[in-house]
Amino acid sequence: GGGGGSGTGPGSTTGVPGASGGSGVVVLRYLTAAPTITTQPSSATVVSGNTASLSVTPGSTPAGVTRSYQWQSSTDGTTYSNVAGAINASYSPTVTFANDNGKRFRVVVTDTANNSTLATSTTSSAATLTVTQTYAITLGTITRVAGDTTSTIGIATSPSASGTTVTLTASPKAGMRLKAGSLVATFNTSSTATLSGTGPYTFTMPAFAVTVTAEFEASNVTATFNSNYGTPTTSTQAIPSGVSTALTNNTFTRIGYAFAGWTANADGTGTTYTNGQSVTITADTPFYAKWTLITPAAAFYADDYTAGSSTWTNRIDSATGTAPTGGMTKGTDPTSVIFNGTEVSNSDRLTGSIGSTSSTSA
Repeated sequence: GGGGGSGTGPGSTTGVPGASGGSGVVVLRYLTAAPTITTQPSSATVVSGNTASLSVTPGSTPAGVTRSYQWQSSTDGTTYSNVAGAINASYSPTVTFANDNGKRFRVVVTDTANNSTLATSTTSSAATLTVTQTYAITLGTITRVAGDTTSTIGIATSPSASGTTVTLTASPKAGMRLKAGSLVATFNTSSTATLSGTGPYTFTMPAFAVTVTAEFEASNVTATFNSNYGTPTTSTQAIPSGVSTALTNNTFTRIGYAFAGWTANADGTGTTYTNGQSVTITADTPFYAKWTLITPAAAFYADDYTAGSSTWTNRIDSATGTAPTGGMTKGTDPTSVIFNGTEVSNSDRLTGSIGSTSSTSA
């Protein structure tokens, strides 16, 4: 007369009395239902070289069982094999076009009774991966001006999949810019796309490798030189924006004056610059000539000049002895002479000699 007993387990448990003379209870353990799946894995399109995201959402796990997962893959949708290490509710493989395009994935969800080999399973529906091929984008010839070794084109993503948007960014050196119409994407050896505008620049990736070419040029601003009563009136110089550049040496002249540099304003105020000084400007900029008057060192008076006569002209014309010095020559009419480049009247002080006529009084 053995005693009875009871037991517990997943699902339901049934106790059976022992046979005559026995002393035990036979306990039957069984699982009442297979796991349920609330959300099936979804098919996806993934760019080659990136990570695919596969997942399954099962129903709640009953008490007394252990739940496990095993992902499987198939190339034909019929024969599946286990994926090593893919034993969680989610699976994130890195895929390639060559190995994974069109491959199907599914997961087997299994509930196993604790302390038992009893188990029941449910297999999910299959998800298909579409893996898009990627193509390289490379820089071809980048043409630059002398002294520029750094201007370049940036490529946001390479390789890129066909049909995706590719972004290019121009990165010019200071004082340089991308030449209009020079940014070209060439694919399939002959087809091209010319990118325009101010950037960033975009194009749709074809199903071919792409080569990008571009040309950079100086981004110039204009320095305008004003003679400020000199001759000629103005001249200009193209200067690369933001790049230290020497100003063109002065070529202006002004009778009776010596060039004394440049100023920012016509009245001589503001920043001053020496002849040929290096400057850095980022916008069109005017420069005004600064002049200093040439001052005579000694004097002659034209005190015997009579209105309406030709005293000065006659004396210069008939001068004998040494050639005129001190810059004194005949003026444009009888009432004046040219002295050191400046035309002056008889009432002005003059320095120099005109042959035998030199004296303290003309």
